[in-house]
Amino acid sequence: MWALTIVGAVWLGRSWGRTPAAERVEAPRAASLRAAAPTTILAAGAPGLDAAEVRAIVHDELAHQLAELRSTPAATTAPPPAEPAPLSAELAQRADTAGALIDRAIGAGRWTLDDRRQFALASAELPPPVQIELQRKLHVAINRGVVAIADGAPPFGPSSFAP
Repeated sequence: MWALTIVGAVWLGRSWGRTPAAERVEAPRAASLRAAAPTTILAAGAPGLDAAEVRAIVHDELAHQLAELRSTPAATTAPPPAEPAPLSAELAQRADTAGALIDRAIGAGRWTLDDRRQFALASAELPPPVQIELQRKLHVAINRGVVAIADGAPPFGPSSFAP
């Protein structure tokens, strides 16, 4: 919006001398702009706005728009993400099984192809946030050097089952 105001002021300033005086439209002053007053047609020979007045009007309008932006309530921002629905008993059991696999691998210091397969089966129907949280625990252990990947393949993903 403010960009349109500046473009309009520049265009108005450049085209001011090209139109006959009877057709000139006076740009509203900052106070009348806030009150949404209509523009006034100047009579022939009446003085127009100089560059300093146009700058002052644009400055006042931009300051007004900035004040409006700062006073907008926080409700216009995105709402916080909703709490995830609780897992069913079956999914909770699957999550516990997958978590136990991760814990066992961390304790052993190794992540094997068999671990990948068991984890994929246990976590197949879990919601993505739960899967990500379980995987994060293993990724942290790998990054800290606590767990080694036995075969050098990625710890999770479609390439996990390659022979």
